[in-house]
Amino acid sequence: MKLLLRTLYFLLIGWWLGILWGLVGYLCCVSLVLLPIGLLMLNRLPQVITLKPVPVEPYTGSAPKEYPFWIRAVWFLFAGWYLSGLLVSAGIVCSLTIVGIPLGLWCFNRIPLVLTLKQAA
Repeated sequence: MKLLLRTLYFLLIGWWLGILWGLVGYLCCVSLVLLPIGLLMLNRLPQVITLKPVPVEPYTGSAPKEYPFWIRAVWFLFAGWYLSGLLVSAGIVCSLTIVGIPLGLWCFNRIPLVLTLKQAA
């Protein structure tokens, strides 16, 4: 039932809402004032697109340890924004065919890691 609901959500709402959410997140990242909100929005992109629940570590029950914020910010400025744009484009292209949808969803789920080195979406 959950898979059916998530699939219907993706097909009817998730793909276009994810594109809008990602664009707003990128626009927020352009300014220093809205950068934290933009990063939060882009880190939640897999949840917006597919209703994917936030994973937790099985042993501690908490989210995995993250890199320090300054390392993640430097990564975003020098490589993350460009690589995540390529990954979003690849995900959209893969999602255009029924056979490529799983690979497209995999690409969308990896955006937070590529964008800001976030360990858990």
